Amino acid sequence: MNRFSMRQQAGMAWVVLVWLALPCLLLANAPALAAQAAPPLAVTLEGVRRVEDPGCGAGRIRLEGLYRVTGADPVELLIERAEANGEKSLEPIRQVDSEGRVVDSRCVTRQHAEHAEVRMRSVLGGESTPLQINSTPNEKTLAAAPTERIPVNRATRHQQFGNEKRPEKRGTCCWHYVYITYPWQREEPVTEITIPVTLEPFPLDGGRLYLQLHSAINGISFYFGLQTELRLHDKRHGPGAIFSRWDSQDARDLKTAPGGFSEIGAYEGRFVSVRKPFAPGAGELTLRLRAKPDPDREHVWLELGVMRSKREGAHEVIEVGALRFPGNVARLTKRLKVAVESYDLKEPSITSTWRVPCFVWSLQPPRVDGVQVSSPPRIDYPDGAPRIIRAMPMDQGGVQARRIGWSWNGREARACETTAAR
Repeated sequence: MNRFSMRQQAGMAWVVLVWLALPCLLLANAPALAAQAAPPLAVTLEGVRRVEDPGCGAGRIRLEGLYRVTGADPVELLIERAEANGEKSLEPIRQVDSEGRVVDSRCVTRQHAEHAEVRMRSVLGGESTPLQINSTPNEKTLAAAPTERIPVNRATRHQQFGNEKRPEKRGTCCWHYVYITYPWQREEPVTEITIPVTLEPFPLDGGRLYLQLHSAINGISFYFGLQTELRLHDKRHGPGAIFSRWDSQDARDLKTAPGGFSEIGAYEGRFVSVRKPFAPGAGELTLRLRAKPDPDREHVWLELGVMRSKREGAHEVIEVGALRFPGNVARLTKRLKVAVESYDLKEPSITSTWRVPCFVWSLQPPRVDGVQVSSPPRIDYPDGAPRIIRAMPMDQGGVQARRIGWSWNGREARACETTAAR
């Protein structure tokens, strides 16, 4: 007689199957689980100071709250303040002191009595328990000088491009959140490169976000893609497409398209660039580079166009402009790399990762002269950048990149989607 009954054996079989399948289930759902998990956030109030500060103007003083934070970098934090009179505010952390404490600093009237509830929220979704802040007017306890404050972009550990030799770049230039590399290149001449992209939708609420693709033709590096905010000499031109190459400041190396504009500069190395404002919207786009020989037979032009799907299979082509490269043919001499970047971050308030808007972008493998790149892409998260973008492999070599956590547009915070790639 068997030691176990048939019912007991069946029950044990189910237990074994579930135990064997559990790791697979966890791995399959790891992206969604990781996106929803937030590190523990602990905030301690270490003092409230009322300070004489001529910069606040007549009849006003500076009110400072000093907070010790563990579980998040200051640049990843938003402070939420609810006053007893019903007023509310929500803004990113802008300053820390020499000890790394968050400094919540603002000017108030000398008679201002502070009775507020304060909490901090992490860009990845965690939040602190509320703290009660109370401070009443007392001229005898006014401090003589404000706390020495350091802009958060200089204090954050996220220093992807700044270092001791280039301190001005600390937390200000840009952040590359993820790299998607297609390990493919060839020496044969190229006539056309296309990259299909699906936008769901394209964010239009700022954030200075850039879907950037870069490679090299005949040894000259170039990059192109879509930006949420095209700029020229601090003038905003709205969203659109951009195409740039290095190692030139020659106006003869560029052609602008109707309605577009150009820039020649040296602040990121010598470069020439063409841009075209337009609203990408939601749906399918194809970024297309076409090579055309120059009449001098010593150069080749690359023309960037954006093909936008319309009804019944038709396409609208938005011409962005063209750049000239040395050589009578175009040879792709560097692997194609895609980067999701936020750029032109020159103020501590904008440096906050909160400014990066919610988005979902799906890329299909590039096609070179009609042949799809078959090598699977490699996904890397570079050191020095906040982990607010997730890239997930899709079928047939595609990749989906999406914002995770919370985003703040200057008025309110919203939770970005955290579902895994389809």
